[in-house]
Amino acid sequence: MLPASAIASTYTVTASATTYNPGDKITITIAGAAYNGFLGYATATASTNYVGTWTFPTGYQNNNAFCATAGVTTDSADSTITHTAGQTFNGATLTYTAPATSVGDLSFNFIVVAASTGGGYAHSILANAVTVKAATTAATMAAGTAS
Repeated sequence: MLPASAIASTYTVTASATTYNPGDKITITIAGAAYNGFLGYATATASTNYVGTWTFPTGYQNNNAFCATAGVTTDSADSTITHTAGQTFNGATLTYTAPATSVGDLSFNFIVVAASTGGGYAHSILANAVTVKAATTAATMAAGTAS
């Protein structure tokens, strides 16, 4: 088996917005080959804390157990999203709500389980990260006042 870093990602993550304001809802889409699950989260680009909240459609849940074990700081019990049971997925459309106060630009990250064998994980792949800029940052840059 190849290590995850040696496998080219066949998954893409896209966002419905390029900028956000506090409390905005953003649609995040995962596309690519069929997969067995994922772990998704958003971070403020200047931090490693998981921020914002996800809406959980049927078949999805938060993953606070992972966060507690890994020592990850979250701003909500719903700051991560993962699958609930072993099944095959053919993409996902998810709803994310930005934090109530701006935390700067957001980076959306997904670790996709491309295959699993005998209950173990094989070929976990980090999908491309997508950045959504804070509206105040984007407006400052457009005005030419950013340094």
